[in-house]
Formats: sequence, structure tokens, C-alpha cells
Amino acid sequence: MLNISYNTTRLANIIQEYKDRKEFIQKRKAQNRGKPATNYEIAEAVTSYLHGISVSEIASSLFRSPGFIKTLLEKIGVPDRGTKEEQ
Repeated sequence: MLNISYNTTRLANIIQEYKDRKEFIQKRKAQNRGKPATNYEIAEAVTSYLHGISVSEIASSLFRSPGFIKTLLEKIGVPDRGTKEEQ
């Protein structure tokens, strides 16, 4: 009717890549769980935060939770930027 054909091989590859990425993220988060932040993670979190990157984006890039990053920034003493509504 609409003459639409699907490339099932490509679609299967996209789905598999998505599943592989999710699995990789879970493994990395499990490796970091319960471990203190490394010097690299601390430096990266502070630098990224001061450059305006959101806490959730920093957490994703470091395979940590947003709560972990927020607590880390508070312990280091990085001043809170506030919300966009406050600015």
C-alpha cells in the first residue's frame, strides 16, 4: 500500500548496538559502585561543572550517578551554579 520496505539487517544492527551500549554502561557503573572517586574523576567533574556542563551529563560521562557527582562537588567546595530559573 505505502510501498515501504524495511532494512531488517540494519535495524537489527541498530538494536544490537543499543543493547551492547546499555550492557557496557551497566558494567562500568558496577565497576565503580562503592569505590571512591579517582583524581581524574574529581578533576574532570570539577572542570566540566565549571564549564557549564550539567551534573547529569558529567555523571553519564564518568559512569557515576548524578547524586555521587553532586556530593563530590559539594565535598570539594565547588560553588553551586543554581538553576537556570535563578539566573
